[in-house]
Formats: sequence, structure tokens, C-alpha cells
Amino acid sequence: MGWSEYLDEFDNKNDMFQFVLYTAYAVMRVFYPQNLLPQNRGYVDSVYGFFLFANCTLCVSVALKLFKYFKIDADFGLLVQLVSSACRDVVNFTTFMFIWIIVLSLLYRILGSNNSNQADNFPQLDNVTATFITTFEYSIGNINPPTYGLWATKMQANEHDKINVIVCQISIYLIWLLWFGNQFLILIILLNFLIAVLGKSQSDVMDGALMFKY
Repeated sequence: MGWSEYLDEFDNKNDMFQFVLYTAYAVMRVFYPQNLLPQNRGYVDSVYGFFLFANCTLCVSVALKLFKYFKIDADFGLLVQLVSSACRDVVNFTTFMFIWIIVLSLLYRILGSNNSNQADNFPQLDNVTATFITTFEYSIGNINPPTYGLWATKMQANEHDKINVIVCQISIYLIWLLWFGNQFLILIILLNFLIAVLGKSQSDVMDGALMFKY
């Protein structure tokens, strides 16, 4: 068996990755023993960043390896097979959903919708990322009413200008329309479609359950 055939298996790739990372980790421990685990330090350097990355990556890699061992038991193995099959089957759905979340996030930004508690809810994040996370929360059922302080302030500041008032009101209604569209498209239609996709994935795995056990 050559390297290409050996690396065709995901578990073999994971083993090679763990070997390289463990080797680098062991070498770094010799030279920087004080950085074994992230601590509350007053500075962050490249070595600290490496250990932070290595610790998180090794935890995920070990978890993936444990899933492989779970297949020793037929019931656990079937569960692992169900989860892996579902993850493969929802790739297209997830891509489609996140494209729409990005589009909706851009529309919220264009229409001037802002999160009034953004500084508290999303510290150290830029406005675009905070808007994306807020739109994602709307899409999975963590629903809060949209905010439009920009237009409310402009309307109060120029309440005698009819054109200004009309533009502000139209913008506010468009934000609400976008908010309703967000719930309808993603929360109601797409997430119910996701249930159908996962149901089909489960059915396919269960149909081959007997063959998988043997």
C-alpha cells in the first residue's frame, strides 16, 4: 500500500496529523514549559498562540479518534454512522442557508438596522460580524425585534420635514418586512426542509444497518 492509498482513509489522515502535532507539541514543551496551558498572562506571543491552537486542535482530534473506537460497539457505531451521514447530507443545505444569512445580513446593514445592545452582546466584534451573528440567531429561533435607532433618531430630529419622515417610515417598514421574511424563509421553510433531509439520511443508514453491523 502506497502513501496515496494510506491517506485515502480519514482516520489515517487524522493519525498522521496527530503525530505531527504531538511531535511539535513535545518539542515546544521542552523549550517553553511555562506555556503548557493558557494562563491569565499580561501578554500574548506566538508561543502562547501555538499552545492555544495545539490544545484545542488535539482535543478535537482525540474526540474524532474516540468516535472511531465507538464503532466497536454495534449500537454506538450505528449512532456514529448516523451522525457522519447526516453531516455529509446537510452540506448543500448548510451552504444554501448561510448564503441567505449573509444576504439578509447585508440587507439589514443597508437598511440601517442596528443592534442597540451590540457593544454588550458582541464585545470586540465589528458591526458586520455582529449583524451576521444576530441574523443567524433570528434564523434558529432566538427571535428579538429588529432595532432601527438610526431612523427613529432622524425622524425625531427632522419631524417637520415630510420627505424625511416618509423616508424614515419606509425604511422602518422595510426592516420589519425583512425581519418577517427572515423568519419565514429560514426558520419556517428551510429548517423544516432540514428535518426532511435528516429524515432521509436516517432512513438510508437504517436500511443498511444490518450490513454495517457485520
